[in-house]
Amino acid sequence: MDFKFENLVLIVGTNPLPNYVVANYFIQKNINLKKIYLLHSEQTHTQAGTNTYAENLTIQLTVLIEKLGKKIKVAFQNLQIEDVAKKSSIKRVVQDQIIDKIEGWSKVHLDYTGGTKSMTTYTYLTFHNNNKNLEMSYSYLDARGYKLVFDNSYIEYNLLKIVSISFSQLIGLHGFIRRNTDKYEILKTFEDPLKEFSNLIEKGNINNFYNKKDGYTRKIYLNKEGKLDPSVDESSVKFKEHYSSTNPINSEFSSVVGHMNADLKIFNSEGIFNCKISKKNLTRAAKFLDGDWLELYVHQLLKEKPLSDYENLLDWEIKKPVWKNNYFQIDNILMKGYQLIGISCTTAYEKSLCKNKGFEILLRTQQIGGSEAKSVLLTRMPKQNVETLQEDLVVDTGTGRNNIKVLGVESWKKDKFIEEIISFIE
Repeated sequence: MDFKFENLVLIVGTNPLPNYVVANYFIQKNINLKKIYLLHSEQTHTQAGTNTYAENLTIQLTVLIEKLGKKIKVAFQNLQIEDVAKKSSIKRVVQDQIIDKIEGWSKVHLDYTGGTKSMTTYTYLTFHNNNKNLEMSYSYLDARGYKLVFDNSYIEYNLLKIVSISFSQLIGLHGFIRRNTDKYEILKTFEDPLKEFSNLIEKGNINNFYNKKDGYTRKIYLNKEGKLDPSVDESSVKFKEHYSSTNPINSEFSSVVGHMNADLKIFNSEGIFNCKISKKNLTRAAKFLDGDWLELYVHQLLKEKPLSDYENLLDWEIKKPVWKNNYFQIDNILMKGYQLIGISCTTAYEKSLCKNKGFEILLRTQQIGGSEAKSVLLTRMPKQNVETLQEDLVVDTGTGRNNIKVLGVESWKKDKFIEEIISFIE
């Protein structure tokens, strides 16, 4: 489609991603584009302000233009609406700040995807009834079909193949920052035991590793507050109380620890606790065995074709700059175009624990990625419990069935996992 308009008007709501997608599309497709207007709400005691989102959009779109090497310059103007529930307030800004200042016979395009219903309705009506001979066109972004629908019945399909955004840019649109740094170096540190975990999964023996009697036992490494922050002395006592000559460590647990670096081995080949291990290394080893390994394992599987075509990130802790101690975490991240796929990994098999993880990943992916986002919850539950939890999450959260996928221990095997993920996101 050949676009001729010079002015693009966007209505900025509390989710700026649709605005970015639409603007990104027209920046790529419309060589005539000269100005982008961002209509946003003023912060008051009765309405949320979206000025920050408009500013973040301006920053990210400016970066995009520079990256694309656009020869033309696109100017941005952020326009604040005092009361987004009042027709007069909306009309005054649109009329005075846009229509009256645009030259006659200009072409204007309004995308009314974002904002409140009153903002979109009264903005549309003000432009539609303008008396300045502006040539108007309109569109909206269909999140469910990843398509842009125009008023002349033209539809641009497969936007995920046209518009893309990095995860760092995506959280930047929302005013979030990353709290932690990459931990890819631990892939090298735990390379061998990670391969052993993979072998156990392929053999169908992974549940033996977590056997309460003779496998990895989490409570041994918990402190008095119930956190995984072990003391060497206390862990040594608990270890000796749990394992003995009559209740030795099983082969699965032993094989994983046996492949760890010498300074990280919790016990020796005879199953005797390593009292010489440092607290730092005990904590590192316990966190890896407790579940960090599963995040690393999934990260490596996501590198396999065709998933390797997407941005693949590991363990991001995310916060607002004004937050002091609060943050949230996403274990594994895929970005497919502008679609976020957030993956939460847990070695738990109890439905209640897994359900809480499901609520969390659904909340966070939709908070950042909007209604286009998808969530995956990887658990150690058996197949029959997976299906029940999947249904519970759909009903309890009101999310679409295509937006959440719960996987159980049967889906941990490499080929099965890749098959399930591809089927879910494509």
